[in-house]
Amino acid sequence: MLGSVVGRLTEGPLVLIGDVHGELEALEALLARPELDPTGDGSFGGRTLCFLGDLVDRGPDSPGVLRRVRGLIDSGRAVSLLGNHELNLLRQDKDPKGDNRWFRDEPRQLPGGELLPERRVASDLERSELMDMLADLPVALERSDLRLVHACWDARAIASLASWPRNELVERHETGLVEAVASLRAAGTLKEARALERDLERRFPFGASDSPPPPTSELIASRELAIQNSEPLRVVTSGREVPLEPGTPSFAAGGKWRHTRREPWWRTYDEAPSVVMGHYWRSLERPQQRRLLGPPDPFHDEPDSGPLTTLGAGEVHCIDYSVGRRFLDRLAGRAKFGGHLAALLWPERVLVLDH
Repeated sequence: MLGSVVGRLTEGPLVLIGDVHGELEALEALLARPELDPTGDGSFGGRTLCFLGDLVDRGPDSPGVLRRVRGLIDSGRAVSLLGNHELNLLRQDKDPKGDNRWFRDEPRQLPGGELLPERRVASDLERSELMDMLADLPVALERSDLRLVHACWDARAIASLASWPRNELVERHETGLVEAVASLRAAGTLKEARALERDLERRFPFGASDSPPPPTSELIASRELAIQNSEPLRVVTSGREVPLEPGTPSFAAGGKWRHTRREPWWRTYDEAPSVVMGHYWRSLERPQQRRLLGPPDPFHDEPDSGPLTTLGAGEVHCIDYSVGRRFLDRLAGRAKFGGHLAALLWPERVLVLDH
């Protein structure tokens, strides 16, 4: 674990791959596409594979995906970024998540009571080997024409992270979160926001089918923004957030009511190098209307594919096409999956899907 967490991106043509989320079958199908591997011998036409993070969670075989990607990295054919789901694994002693129960050899139960059939890590040796791999992943890579990040290229956050040694990644992240919470506590915001949140949960029961969403709270939003937007590693792996518009109802996500939304940061990006990211669950089949109680779509007025709206010459591409929702499709017995695993050929800017 040597060097900075912001690294130099290799020169030459690339294959940029979006969030895999434990879908090993989709990954193998994508890697076998002739657009990626024209000779079928695993050389990928001399291109370097670049995984944009979130290799794990949600799907049936996160360990298998990690082993496959680790083999590609060890052979010199690939690099990978750290996503927020990999960061969750590195932080699991502090904040264990339901999505990564597979890493702790614990079954994952979905809201309907079904157990998700997924491969779990069953030995301490495998767990240690996978953790070593995750600890070596950079959070951003760049070269003169291109920048890669999991969620958000924030110049201030990237500059701060560039000075972080990899072996201090989690420690510095935890310190930043503790400082943000301490500042909120000193101002009284933390206590007031928690009291208001409990009151809203009582008056608007979360998960009740007949419960409308509570009104947006500026106080709760200010608490969430202070934690989300102040810590640089959280910004680049999860993105910046902004308050919901006044008068807009909150929405349901992650088991609670939310009062902030994802900021479409690319609309203010005004630099020359292009950026490719994942994270945001873009869709080729977007619904015309927002799902009841669902989060606002950051791509609601963007094209289904291709570059997003920016202020400058540099393009921003999001290539996470929601393969992470296949576990729900699979449990529902759907023959056709709504999400895709996507790759972007660079510099051609050709989008390739696993199916």
